[in-house]
Amino acid sequence: MIKKYKKLIIILGIIILPVIYSFFYLKAFWNPYGNIDNLKVALVNLDKCESDCQSDKFIKKLQKEKTFTFEEVSLKKAKKGLIDKDYYAIITLPENFTSSLSDNKNQAIITYSPNKKTNYLASQIIGTGVSKIENSLNTEVNEQIVKKLINSIEVFPKEIAKLGSSLTLFQEGSQRLKSGTNDLYNGLNNLTVGYEKFHDGIATLSSNGSKLLTAYKQFDGALSEVEIGLTNLNDKAKELNNLKSGINDLNVASQNFNNGFQQYNTLNMTVLGTTNEIYDKIINYANNHPALMTDEEFILILDELENNKKQINNLPNISNNLLTSSNDFNNNFNQLNTEVLQLTELISAGNNLTSSLSLLKDNSSKILNSFDKINQGILALDDNSRKVYNGLNNSKSGAKALDDGAETLDDNLSIAKDTLQEKLSKTTDDVKKMDNLGEYAKEPFKIEEKDYGTYDEYGIFFAPYFMSLSLWVGGIMIMMGLYYDPDGRFKVLGRHSQNKILRLIFYNIIAIIQALILGFLLKLCLGFSVTNHFLYYGSCILISMTFLVIIMFLFFNFKDVGRFLALVFLIIQLTACAGTFPIETVPEFFKIIYPIMPMTYSVDLLRESFVSINSDFIFKDVIVLVFLLMIFIVLIIVTGYLKQKKEKMMA
Repeated sequence: MIKKYKKLIIILGIIILPVIYSFFYLKAFWNPYGNIDNLKVALVNLDKCESDCQSDKFIKKLQKEKTFTFEEVSLKKAKKGLIDKDYYAIITLPENFTSSLSDNKNQAIITYSPNKKTNYLASQIIGTGVSKIENSLNTEVNEQIVKKLINSIEVFPKEIAKLGSSLTLFQEGSQRLKSGTNDLYNGLNNLTVGYEKFHDGIATLSSNGSKLLTAYKQFDGALSEVEIGLTNLNDKAKELNNLKSGINDLNVASQNFNNGFQQYNTLNMTVLGTTNEIYDKIINYANNHPALMTDEEFILILDELENNKKQINNLPNISNNLLTSSNDFNNNFNQLNTEVLQLTELISAGNNLTSSLSLLKDNSSKILNSFDKINQGILALDDNSRKVYNGLNNSKSGAKALDDGAETLDDNLSIAKDTLQEKLSKTTDDVKKMDNLGEYAKEPFKIEEKDYGTYDEYGIFFAPYFMSLSLWVGGIMIMMGLYYDPDGRFKVLGRHSQNKILRLIFYNIIAIIQALILGFLLKLCLGFSVTNHFLYYGSCILISMTFLVIIMFLFFNFKDVGRFLALVFLIIQLTACAGTFPIETVPEFFKIIYPIMPMTYSVDLLRESFVSINSDFIFKDVIVLVFLLMIFIVLIIVTGYLKQKKEKMMA
């Protein structure tokens, strides 16, 4: 009974061998990335922080996300665990982790230490996860920084608005300043015009005072001469004619003196009135402009002007004294004249005249001294008046420059205010554009994945590769188990079969059964879906038959070498079919043989049945595989026929 089913068991074992091969490989690698959260990673927190530690928040976030199995341990335990293979990697948070996120802005270096010796792919997977963690942390920090920056910037327009308000008040003050400087300039201009008249009067007074002093010196000299004449009067009393002539000259001089004194008195009153008027105007203007009262040069000028005013005001007293002396002189002269005319009383009158002349001489000396002081005061007044006049002109120029400067300041403030308002409006608009900038800085670009030909599971990507490999290995096992049967149990399938065509048909039937079982059991056990069942199972059948006839051709015609060639051909195809890595990443030799490898088209055809159907690729892959199937079937038949013919000829 066992012998009866032994051949069937062998055939079934050979048929399901590709299923076993594919299933265990695919099952083991079906979804490795779905379980990376089981990888243990040690977390070492060296952060020196007492409260509100960012490191604690970061660790809780990592443990909550469960990217890996994170365990917070000491540095010593982490290093020991890495050596003992308890952990695949260590992530160490530095001492300045929290402080680096504050205002210090010092870069924090998180140390990632993988143990690549344990498992290189695990270190690569963890490295990818750490990169994502780094990007997430940097994104979060950038968001916080941008939000703080925006909060600071949002205050800026408000501060500018305050500056605008201050600038408005400043402009109002500037306008008042401009009005005040304009009034100052107009007042100084009026004062300068009035003072110019005053200064002209002072100049006239100075000129007339000098003339008066010269005339009085002549008068005083004449008195001296009169005194000499009177001294000799008694001796020359008889010389009446000469005396009469001298009296006439004296009378003329007296008249000239009286006339000059009258002019002086009139001028003195004019100067006195003008001086008082101008002085009062200056005092009133200074009282209305307190700033002038602090100007040292102006105060000195006022003091000199007041002293001159006092001297000028004293002129009437001197003038009255002089007038009294002049009247006395005239009275005495009239008396002398009368006495001279009264020849009988000439000597007595001469004595009286001598006495009066002596008194007049004394008074004349006093008057001359007074005139000299008055003239000095007038000269000082003229000099100080010139200084005041020049100072007023300078003040007028300064006031004009100040008025022009105030106007320029007001214009510039107006321009600055308008410009500031314009910039404030633009800045406010620009700041409004920063709304949600923190969120934008967190993720300025988002890559949205729209896959073409997506795989639900990681293992589906490798399924076409492992299925092709399994079908090729299955073909080798069919030939090894059935064609090289040492006991000859499979006569029609063995190497000594006489019916080569029937053997070929049976082998292809076995290949079809093997393909259907492989496709069905893998789909059932692994649970993947296909885009088209007819394409899926048809592809498995076509690939199985094509691979088997190629292997049959090698076994039939090259015997033991054929078995070696079948294995070598398998190895070459595994590296040149782009089943794992893209063909662009392999050496140039494999790129050259890539288009002529049967497994290139089998992998591509199965991928189309797993994902999306592209009729162009399907048509090309099917044509190539069918062409190879037909070519090698023909080659098997032809070489079998030739071999059989050769054997008959040799027999």
